[in-house]
Amino acid sequence: MEKNRFTDTYRTQNTGKPLPLPIIDWTRIGYTAPTVISGEYDGSSAPLPKADVVVITWTSAEWNAFDHVFVNSGSTRYPDDRDWEHAWHTYSRNVPSSMTSDNTTAPLWGLYRVIEMKASKKKTIRVLLFKCDTHLAHPPYASGLEQITNQLIDETGCSWIWSIGTAGGAKESENLGDVVITNAGHIQLKLSENLSSGLNNKTVKGTAFPSTKLFNTVQRHFFFDMATVVTWPVLSSMLEELQQQDSGAKSLTLSDLVNPPLDPKNLKQSKILPKDGQPLLTTDFYYIASGAEAAKWSVLEMDDAVIGYVAQQKKTSFCFSRNISDPIVPAKAKGKTIDNSIRGDWSSAVYTRFGFYTSFNGALATWAALTAM
Repeated sequence: MEKNRFTDTYRTQNTGKPLPLPIIDWTRIGYTAPTVISGEYDGSSAPLPKADVVVITWTSAEWNAFDHVFVNSGSTRYPDDRDWEHAWHTYSRNVPSSMTSDNTTAPLWGLYRVIEMKASKKKTIRVLLFKCDTHLAHPPYASGLEQITNQLIDETGCSWIWSIGTAGGAKESENLGDVVITNAGHIQLKLSENLSSGLNNKTVKGTAFPSTKLFNTVQRHFFFDMATVVTWPVLSSMLEELQQQDSGAKSLTLSDLVNPPLDPKNLKQSKILPKDGQPLLTTDFYYIASGAEAAKWSVLEMDDAVIGYVAQQKKTSFCFSRNISDPIVPAKAKGKTIDNSIRGDWSSAVYTRFGFYTSFNGALATWAALTAM
């Protein structure tokens, strides 16, 4: 089965040596790399260390790029590199007895590291980086996500909490590799395990929005050039794999599936898209937009608005930084509706091939926002 934002919990298999993420020369824009804080780990059941900001990420591709930007930017990073993972600290304080992990590598709640960053006006901020293994669409569902968010805020004493990672595009103006930043979200739930939570149809909106002053500089100097990995030969091979997987796709051509947000000619320079107050859509199911039906949302993902809901109750500022890892997929070809299973498989194929690189852009955009605080 192809990976996507719904199924990608831990590392993808080694598929050879695609292009790595580059070394980040922070001096090009007058900054230095974040500093890792070590020696503060007292075991998986100990409270989290104090921090000014908590930044949460989720999937394997996101975590890999997250670590590269905030912890190990001085060397290149391949998708199948794994040695860096062992330096992350397991956190399982107050895990409910009923809670089980969807993987065999680490227990819920997740893993963390602590860094310091130089921010505006010569101040330094402490940031707790958290790789979360607790998801709205997996046990223990909404209650688990609410509990871990409460613990992250209470134990760190943070004034800001961020959720960052991959997302589905909501409109054709959002290209693969672009990064949407918003402080609002709306929740739509379908799973019976979540419907009793009282969260369905809740909308949250933060009262603060990060400074955008470094966005243009960071995207120009550091963003990954998506056109170097999204090429017509690669897209052609992806279509061949799709047609082998699903006979219903045999009549489709690249022109049927490659729309503007996936067209290589549009991907040379990815952008940060600030959307103050425009809600993203959080679901507990894998949702692919179809035309105008999703255009009111800034982006589509599967956890953030719950994070925002808890933070709002606790009067903690929150923000979401979501990279477009699977842009909107065409709903029709040659006047006929494309089957949703085919659209889902194509979306998953795009995520699997390119989510590592779009996540790099998302982590850099988040660094830019935090540094400008």
